[in-house]
Amino acid sequence: MAKRYDVVIIGGGSGGLTVASGAASFGQKVALINESRNLGGDCLHYGCVPSKALIQAAKEVKQAEKAAGEFGLTLGGKADFNQAKARIQAAKKEIQKHDDPARFESAGVDVFEGTASFIDQHKINVKHQRSNTVLKGKKIVIATGSSPKVPEIEGLAQVPYITNEDVYTLSEVPARVAVAGGGPVGVELAQALARFGARVDVIHAGAHLFETEDETIAFKAEHKLAEEMNITPNYRLTKAAPAGSAYRFTAEHVETKSQKEITADVLFVAAGRKPNTDKLNIEAAGINCHQDGTIKVDQTMRTSREHIFAVGDAAGAPMFTHAAGIEGQTVVANLAFDLKQKIDPNGIPWTFFTDPGIFHLGMTEAEAVAAYGEEVVNVYEQHGGEVDRFIAEHKPDAYAKIITDRKNRIIGAHAVGEDPGDWMQELVYLYQKNEPLKSLSSSIYPYPARGEIIKKAADKYWRDTLFHGRSARWLKRISKLLR
Repeated sequence: MAKRYDVVIIGGGSGGLTVASGAASFGQKVALINESRNLGGDCLHYGCVPSKALIQAAKEVKQAEKAAGEFGLTLGGKADFNQAKARIQAAKKEIQKHDDPARFESAGVDVFEGTASFIDQHKINVKHQRSNTVLKGKKIVIATGSSPKVPEIEGLAQVPYITNEDVYTLSEVPARVAVAGGGPVGVELAQALARFGARVDVIHAGAHLFETEDETIAFKAEHKLAEEMNITPNYRLTKAAPAGSAYRFTAEHVETKSQKEITADVLFVAAGRKPNTDKLNIEAAGINCHQDGTIKVDQTMRTSREHIFAVGDAAGAPMFTHAAGIEGQTVVANLAFDLKQKIDPNGIPWTFFTDPGIFHLGMTEAEAVAAYGEEVVNVYEQHGGEVDRFIAEHKPDAYAKIITDRKNRIIGAHAVGEDPGDWMQELVYLYQKNEPLKSLSSSIYPYPARGEIIKKAADKYWRDTLFHGRSARWLKRISKLLR
């Protein structure tokens, strides 16, 4: 006989845990299914947490080398990758406490370990070792996340390779690393490996890295990254083969079909993500999916079945932990109170943690012009070389671009520089509240703050309004009359 629940959640990552705790707090009877007792999803175990710990360690190595050269210090030895791995484990262990199954069980959530598959649109079988448990949910939430996509490459079966899930298990940093794919996850980790001493070759099928980003931002970031890695755009890895103690990889131009060969000790496959929906027997529930396996949802995160929701990577882009979290919050309101709250996908910002980093909110300049017309779109740019904090830190390459409509409301904001997610965040609030960019001019920033870069961009609106054109002439006349 099936165990009955108000809500059955499949997947214990950011989205699933958000729904579980939220629904339980509203008195719902909740079941949470995860393939292991290690909750937290890809983010905690293979993604955000370990990668940021590694990126920070690599950044400190780079800073030490730079400081030594600039200030006449002498460095000896080689950076210890195992120390970085120890940091990673310490960070995971600390954060894991928040995702302990016992914490959710104490909140009234029944946690089931095993592989979930639909029997019908309300029933789910949970297989764990040799046992099967059937759960029946009035509402069901799919939050199964995603995993690395491995492209078809001739000879790959004979060549060992790693993905983002394996980087942290390396016993040492290889001397030469070939990276198949130029997505943000791959480039972040590739830069970290380069800073620990690897020669890195990134083979990317696109014309440039960061193809989802504003063109100006992507160009500036790639230009800096090319100082640390070899980047080969417009090529796709097609063949892999052993070559003595190393491996030889053949890359083919996407148009001309000309070929290049790269020799490396390790292949890092970073060709994107695929949704973890293949084991769900999703056809039995009558749920519609996209061709890539992601689940079709509307802005309320409902699937083609009114009582079944999907959040996070399983529901497609944007594939970020914080996106899964806000989607989970929306689902809690919708399933607990039968609401129709919607997600604005353009309002979900993201940051790439390369160095320099990238911040993205809303539309790019090209997208805004295509959607609204060039005569409606206004672009405000600000360079770090005009902001005292960036000058003092010798980081004048920082750059921000803010895109508004004719009412000065933000429709896009983008930046490149050190930790741009920290100094661009205020624009997310303005976007969500539909407030104009010009309102930032009245904000007071402690001097010298990096955030002044967006205040200076906002000041340009007033400079254009008050000191140019008809308004400027009238203000001068009024000022003269008041003297």
